[in-house]
Amino acid sequence: MSFNDAYKQLEFKGVNSKLLHASTRASVIANAVNENFEFNIQNMINESLPFQVQEIDKFFRLVSVFQDVFKYRTNKSKSKDICHEFVRRLLTGEANSLRAQSEGDNLVFLDAIRFVKTIQESGIFMSPILFDVVDDKGDDGYGDLLDSICLAGREVYQKIMCGAYQVGDYDKLKSDVRSAVGVELAQFILNGENYIAMFTTDKVKEFFYSWVVEEMRNKSNS
Repeated sequence: MSFNDAYKQLEFKGVNSKLLHASTRASVIANAVNENFEFNIQNMINESLPFQVQEIDKFFRLVSVFQDVFKYRTNKSKSKDICHEFVRRLLTGEANSLRAQSEGDNLVFLDAIRFVKTIQESGIFMSPILFDVVDDKGDDGYGDLLDSICLAGREVYQKIMCGAYQVGDYDKLKSDVRSAVGVELAQFILNGENYIAMFTTDKVKEFFYSWVVEEMRNKSNS
């Protein structure tokens, strides 16, 4: 199977969301203003998660942003802190290559959600491909690997998606990951309980909630 054919199987067609365009900002805030404010914010985030996966080139620009955050974090074992900084960079526009292509703040927000969606769907797709390749699948370690393996970068990702690794190739896979991203990040990807999708989703919720509160405060003061 070619990589393009494999990736097309991840794509979701015709999925809409109330957060798709910047023009929805007012309605998002209006829908949230009642006694169940926080509950409704959580629901809106949850409803936005069945997005289509990220466009492949942009996804790997996002992976590069994550890799850069990891590189400059002092405590590289704290996945939650790394995810926090990753989302912060997206939502503040510090990931400038993304900002130039955005149609307003909400599209930057969508980039973070689609990043999560791509990791999740890639893991589902890769699970049967890598099942006989990975030697140690105990104690949820296999799921942890699937959650993080996208961070190894495009070359490793494409090889996995195309079925390049076979039974007995686990050492080759680990070597390719180390060659692609270096020893420290490889250790994080191959051996960590990182919960990248979960922590990134949590941070998107936190930042979006804070943004709505600030918008409400500015509106009441104007």
